[in-house]
Amino acid sequence: LAAGCREISWQEWNDRTMLSRIAAEAAEDLALATTERTASILLDQFSGALERDVRAVAADLDEGRIDAASSKLAELIARADVGLHLVHPLRVVLAGPPNVGKSSLLNALVGYDRAIVFDRPGTTRDAVAVATAIDGWPVELVDTAGLRAADETIESAGIDRALGQIASADVVVSVRDLSDPSREIDPVSAPESSKTIVVWNKCDLCVSETRRRARSLRVSALSGEGLN
Repeated sequence: LAAGCREISWQEWNDRTMLSRIAAEAAEDLALATTERTASILLDQFSGALERDVRAVAADLDEGRIDAASSKLAELIARADVGLHLVHPLRVVLAGPPNVGKSSLLNALVGYDRAIVFDRPGTTRDAVAVATAIDGWPVELVDTAGLRAADETIESAGIDRALGQIASADVVVSVRDLSDPSREIDPVSAPESSKTIVVWNKCDLCVSETRRRARSLRVSALSGEGLN
C-alpha cells in the first residue's frame, strides 16, 4: 500500500479471477448462506450446475431446436424464485384482526418469546420481524398490528404499516380465530390472493367437532397442535 498498491475486497478479486460470472456470483452468495440447505444449492451453482443448463439451452438454439430450448428455459424460470431466496429470506407476514393470536403464533414458530403477547386488542403497534429457518429455508417471520377500524392515532399508524407489510410479503398467513369465526379480516382492507394462507388459530378453544373438522388448516399456538 505504501508503494502505491490498492487494496481490494475478496469480492472484487473473485470477480477478476473467476472465469465464469455465474460461478463468481455463486461464490459471493455462498458466503452469505445461512442454512446448510441453501449452501448446498449454491455450491452446486458454483460447481457449474446452472452454467451447464444455460449451455444446453445455447446448444439447442445453435442447432435450431427452438421448442427444446424453450422448454429448458421454462424449467429454469419456474425455479427462479427459489434462487432469489437462497440468501434473501422469504418474508412471511402474519396478518389478521386483533387478538386472534398472531404474536403467540410467531413465538410458537420461532420457539421463544419474540413478540409481546397481551389479551388487550391493539397491543402490537409496529411490525416485529424475526429471522428463522423452516425445513432448511431461510425465513423472516413478521408479526403485524391487528386489522380493524381504529380511532387512536398510533394504532392507525400501526395498521397502515401492517398493510404495507402485507403488500410486500412473499407469503401472507391470514390468522383467524377458530373459537370466534365471525371475527374475520375486512376483505377490502386486506384482500386475499394466491400468496395468502388462511390459518385458523385457537383450535384448542373450539368445542364443536363439526367446526374443527371443517377447517383443515387449524393450529393452536398455545398447545402446539397443527404447528408442524
